[in-house]
Amino acid sequence: MGNQVLKTLPSVLFRNGELDAFYGTREDRWINRFKKEDKAEVDVFQPGELRTLHFNQSIKPFDDIRVRKAIAHALNRDVLISFMGQTVAKSNPSPVPGGYLGHDATLEGLPHDIEKAKALLAEAGHPDGFEATVYITERPALLTPMQIIQAQLRKVGINVKLEVTEHSAWHKAIRDNVSAMVLYGAARFPVADTYLTQFYHSASAVKTPTAVTNFSHCNVADSQIEAARSEADAAKQIALWGEAQAAIIEEVCSVPLFELQQVWGRSPKLNYGYDLKGALSLGPIINETTTKSK
Repeated sequence: MGNQVLKTLPSVLFRNGELDAFYGTREDRWINRFKKEDKAEVDVFQPGELRTLHFNQSIKPFDDIRVRKAIAHALNRDVLISFMGQTVAKSNPSPVPGGYLGHDATLEGLPHDIEKAKALLAEAGHPDGFEATVYITERPALLTPMQIIQAQLRKVGINVKLEVTEHSAWHKAIRDNVSAMVLYGAARFPVADTYLTQFYHSASAVKTPTAVTNFSHCNVADSQIEAARSEADAAKQIALWGEAQAAIIEEVCSVPLFELQQVWGRSPKLNYGYDLKGALSLGPIINETTTKSK
């Protein structure tokens, strides 16, 4: 079954009365159209999936921090969020998603500055920019922001060649370490250790025996991540997680961009029986309080 059919089938089944709730499209445009055309309810809830652009430091010139800083300066979070929509996209410059235990909300990334980006590229020996091949899934929730990133980087001379693949093939490619940058989005158990370990501990670097999802090959926060795991004092543990996040930002292992919230469409006849603000399952839970009117 083609991707377009999979995308439209839930909406068709909903209109036919065969579905009472389904996973929606995480864009304001879809939400507004769905509410108007289908006279339906839309639930937007946490946890958000943090969209992060990881720099593959095993591929040149991404091993040069000046290049990574240049890209960080070239990116404009506000444009990305505006395109996805303020309802579903929330800015987050921290390597750990908001709402997670240990998330440091005081951290800031490098500001959007095109001239600074160009100057850093020239200093790194790339006054005319360079070309990079990036693999990306065909799914809109990642493809759309990656296309915007592609356009933003073009303004500083970086030509991003996108290899758009089927979703499972994309997962294989980024774990095979062939993509110069990896735009990834994920929600995990909401404790800083989970995210820091999987995405930034050196033991999690892809193409290693213990690989998980460290696409950046980042290794600057291992000691803090490990110490926090066994720290019995809650305040000291949170401080260690904060140090880890600050070190990752300083090294520019990645550029955390925005969190994309969960979006579900629902029939007005369906009442979950509770106020849906968040779900670790990434979807609504049907329980004994849930009802459906005729």
